[in-house]
Amino acid sequence: QDRRELARKLGVVLDRRLSPSLGRLSNEPEGDRGDGLTDRDRIGFVESRSGHVEVFLDRVQQGQGHPIWLFSSSTLQNVPGLYDEIGQPWIERYVPGPLRTTRWLSLPLYQWITILLFIPLIFGVAALSTRALAFLLSPVFRRFARGQDDGRLSSAGPLRLLVLALFFYGASSLGFSFAGRVFWSRVAQTLTVMALCWLSLRLIDVAAGLSLKRLQRINRPADTALVHLIRRLSKAAAVIVAGLVLLYVSDVNLTAALTGIGVGGLAIGFGAQKTIENLLSGIMVISDKPANVGDACRVGEFFGTVEDIGLRSTRIRTLNRTVVSVPNGHLASMSLENFAARDRIWLHHTIGLRCQTTADQLRSVLAGVRRLLEADPKVDHTSARVRFIGVSGSSLDLEIFAYVLVSDQA
Repeated sequence: QDRRELARKLGVVLDRRLSPSLGRLSNEPEGDRGDGLTDRDRIGFVESRSGHVEVFLDRVQQGQGHPIWLFSSSTLQNVPGLYDEIGQPWIERYVPGPLRTTRWLSLPLYQWITILLFIPLIFGVAALSTRALAFLLSPVFRRFARGQDDGRLSSAGPLRLLVLALFFYGASSLGFSFAGRVFWSRVAQTLTVMALCWLSLRLIDVAAGLSLKRLQRINRPADTALVHLIRRLSKAAAVIVAGLVLLYVSDVNLTAALTGIGVGGLAIGFGAQKTIENLLSGIMVISDKPANVGDACRVGEFFGTVEDIGLRSTRIRTLNRTVVSVPNGHLASMSLENFAARDRIWLHHTIGLRCQTTADQLRSVLAGVRRLLEADPKVDHTSARVRFIGVSGSSLDLEIFAYVLVSDQA
């Protein structure tokens, strides 16, 4: 009877006060040999008035079978005193017996009822706190957006999820069973990681939107493709980091996971060489900026306006109003002629005069065209010339050569 009572008290102490580090526990039958303890493992500690009381397991041999792990004698000696400090939870004094004794998933029924009652309340508090936070931060975002408010902040779901995670953190600290505290702690950690990832994606979108508006305001549309690339890469990085953190929270060995990802990535790389080539080429195209969105370009046999520069391909709207998708791997190795990047337009025409034109008339036409070129302020006078180049089958040909100091074809 004394041993049963000691075991019951030990269970209460572990349920109510044990602060575990389950991810650090060894799965080996011999225990953790790197902690400096021989045939002994530390599983956590229990808070008491006199300080932390460590909980140990000892590996002992009983009979001819395999060694087993038992709670150490030093831990058991402290159990009665720790149990007397804990006492009965005050709420259980007012809860009917069936609600205390009936359990589901190791939790008493009254705790499930409390959770179900508190969740709507927490969602309401989360909605109010989100609105208050959005109201406080909206002037700051309007300042960065130059008076244009971003409506996505007023319905920030990630903040509500964070408040819900805080509630589950509170539930894990107030739980009356060890399994319940571990469960709700895992739920809270998972929700926190998801909320932070969601919030990061929202903030990336907001920052990218503000950057695009600023580029339009200062008339730099050429950098929009770079902003889109940074936004996509940032989102991918946020999701990958969140996934790794979730694996770490789930006590997965990240070294083995990253090794597996590396081996899998190597296999995928061999099988998807063209896709990876297009992705890397897309980053090179966006960073080198041979063409920007809206530029008129000739790529190989295609001529048109660049509509989008993605990570895998570049879309060009041709003169036939069709869309041609050129893989970035091909685009990086092809010659690209960008008409929007020119600083002046070449004026090169041949004028034919009929063969009956006299020498004086020819000199008069040459002088008149020169005067027209010299009088126009948009013509580069250092390059402008007009000359008689020869006699064709039916005309006397004059060549006009000049650069017009404009970049717009119109």
